[in-house]
Amino acid sequence: MRKKQGRFLILLMFLLFTVQLSLTAFALQDNPKKYRALLPESLARKSAITKIMPVYPEEAVQSGISGSVHIKLEISPGGEVLRIKAKPRTDALLMKAVSDAVKQWKFRPWAGLDGIPEGVITRLIFHFSLNGDRPQVELYSPEPDTRIDECLECSNSAREMREWREWKEVSKGGTNP
Repeated sequence: MRKKQGRFLILLMFLLFTVQLSLTAFALQDNPKKYRALLPESLARKSAITKIMPVYPEEAVQSGISGSVHIKLEISPGGEVLRIKAKPRTDALLMKAVSDAVKQWKFRPWAGLDGIPEGVITRLIFHFSLNGDRPQVELYSPEPDTRIDECLECSNSAREMREWREWKEVSKGGTNP
């Protein structure tokens, strides 16, 4: 009987250890702290070389769906969009339209403090509106950020990291759905 209990405890400890390692690996994989720059929207728009605007989905137009789509992007040191995450409870049709367009965007590489290109995280907001029978998609333009060409380590706030973990991943890589 004691032998069975001993084996059970060893197995249980092994399983707990394995789960803890998996959770730690997952947390490290999805941690924006690995980026030294968190670009504000105004600098992200300015550094975009290729901008493909979303197409308003016909089904959304017919259903009278409008609203804003808030996304966060992970951009590689080379300027490619690696991942797109959307704010929870975003309309699926509008989110897909934004994801399909933005995964084609290309950005100028962002040079870190040492002058070496590094990956960044940024956010963008798209507004979908129906003005009569004219659907319209616009990229939100906040006031320009005055910290031009500055590494924004200070904006890597706890709120930004929490959102990055909580927002729904909608796209990986430049051509993957």
